[in-house]
Amino acid sequence: MLIDLTIESHGETPEPEMTHSMIISHEVGFQRWRSALWGFVEYPKSSIPARIWATSNIIIIVISVINLVWESIPKYRKDKSIETFFIVDTVCVSYFTLDLVLRIMSTPSLRNFFKSCP
Repeated sequence: MLIDLTIESHGETPEPEMTHSMIISHEVGFQRWRSALWGFVEYPKSSIPARIWATSNIIIIVISVINLVWESIPKYRKDKSIETFFIVDTVCVSYFTLDLVLRIMSTPSLRNFFKSCP
């Protein structure tokens, strides 16, 4: 037995889902900037710069992991290489910190943002 769950519209057209850009267009001032920044860091498909940011996140994560593994191999732990590992690690951590700060500054709800942390 199948139940039909469709609702007749009685001549009315359903409202389209609001896209992120439609939501931004209703915001003003600082809220508009904040909403645009949230779309940039959280939704990679929202723009080409957002895709570049998301792709660079993945690349920096891979570089950081490779650096960590490579640094742990005794053969590569020489005086000069330790400095290089430190610089690479510092750049990666700085990038991750910037990403986190941008997300905290732009999140629609700090409570929900921190609740979603594991």
